[in-house]
Amino acid sequence: MPEVVDPGRSNPADREPVAVLRVDEDETWEIVEPALAIEIQQRIAVIQGLLAAAGTKSYGKVQQRAAKELGISVRSLQRLVKRWRELGIAGLSKQSRSDRGAAKISSEWQEFVVKTYRDGNRGSRSMSRAQV
Repeated sequence: MPEVVDPGRSNPADREPVAVLRVDEDETWEIVEPALAIEIQQRIAVIQGLLAAAGTKSYGKVQQRAAKELGISVRSLQRLVKRWRELGIAGLSKQSRSDRGAAKISSEWQEFVVKTYRDGNRGSRSMSRAQV
């Protein structure tokens, strides 16, 4: 079966398969098995090792090593395992923040804070409460 590979890698031997395709007699292509991203495969392997150690005395240490291996905190790992249990493989993809790029305060408040800081700071390095 032909494989669709990642074209971003120059050396063909280094290319990872993106999906396995099946070609019918009438030249119709169909995705048979989409390949998982390397990051997802790594998360699955780490979580499977973590679940194998569940209930043992060394679970805490295994959890810390797993979190370090994935480059996340233990709490984030716990959330990841929870999403794995609830959603399966779909829960392992990175989640972007819903408020990414959004201002935490309104533009009016932001302008007020900046103006107050600039007007109140008379050349000193720090402002006192009275200046604000």
